[in-house]
Amino acid sequence: MKKLLAVLVAIVCISLMMVNVWAEELTFTPSADTRAMSIEPDECNPSSAAIPIKFSADGSDTRMGFYKFNVEGIAGKTIASAKIIFSTNPSQGPGDAGFELRKTTSAWTEDTVSWNSKPTWGDKAYLVAPSETRGGNDGVKVYEFAIDPSFFDQGDAEYAFALVPTSGTGDVNFLTKEAPEGAPKLVITLGAASTGGSEANPDTGDAGMIVFGFAAVASAAGLVIARKRK
Repeated sequence: MKKLLAVLVAIVCISLMMVNVWAEELTFTPSADTRAMSIEPDECNPSSAAIPIKFSADGSDTRMGFYKFNVEGIAGKTIASAKIIFSTNPSQGPGDAGFELRKTTSAWTEDTVSWNSKPTWGDKAYLVAPSETRGGNDGVKVYEFAIDPSFFDQGDAEYAFALVPTSGTGDVNFLTKEAPEGAPKLVITLGAASTGGSEANPDTGDAGMIVFGFAAVASAAGLVIARKRK
């Protein structure tokens, strides 16, 4: 009896290890990031260390950001979760701007974007959870926003999006890839999909590992029960 219980415990541990090994976290930094501001309609500023996001009801002082990430390693994998991480510029204050993340629908390069030449974007908003805030170095605050995994519908590809301001009276200033530290990060976790998960070119091989592991657990449990009945 004790031997069978030991086997059962060992199989459970192995199954959990299989799930943990299968799960993988990928981190990316922007290949491009830039800003557009209605108060400077023709200015291009691709080398700025911060991107301001600000809502203006009359459009006179709207500020927004544009980002590109080259994503690799997700083709044929299940995306369990994804998040975007921004750090604020402490010298300019955190602001209270609300915004949405939307895919850009026209081509752009960071050295040509201005307010008058900014790309267009789609209607769907991909941020699905409020931000989580934590402290950083030198007064920097770090914000994490969950992203709908369906955003990554092209497998391994370049993904471009806009941060479109929707509310607030002040601006929030996010550090860029040009900043000494605190560049934006896109974090994608591959693994068993939770509610709202998505698959980029589905592959059943990994899921099969989990099924096998839990089938083994069930079989071992059956042996224990059968032994008790004897």
